[in-house]
Order: sequence, then structure tokens, then C-alpha cells
Amino acid sequence: MVFSLLDAVKVMGVDMSTFNFLPLFDVGMAWLLPTLVAMVVAKFVGARDSALAEA
Repeated sequence: MVFSLLDAVKVMGVDMSTFNFLPLFDVGMAWLLPTLVAMVVAKFVGARDSALAEA
């Protein structure tokens, strides 16, 4: 959510050149990579929790 807020502020016209190091920031999709990473992490955390519940 934080990365999508950065993109929203950029669209409003605020100078956000500090965050140009983020991948895809220049095309308004800086949220994509962190979201994918969070989804993968959540998948493994969820799998671990369900495995512990079965044991």
C-alpha cells in the first residue's frame, strides 16, 4: 500500500525524484514488485502455518 501511495502522490504533481531508484517508478508501477514479493512471502507463511496446524 505504501508504494501505491507514492505513485498517487507523484500523479498529484509532487516532486518524487527521490524514489527514482525503485523499479518501474517512472511508469507509475513501483507497487508491482513489492506486491509480488509480499504475495510470495504470504504464500509460504500460510503454507507453514497450515502445516503446523496439521501436525
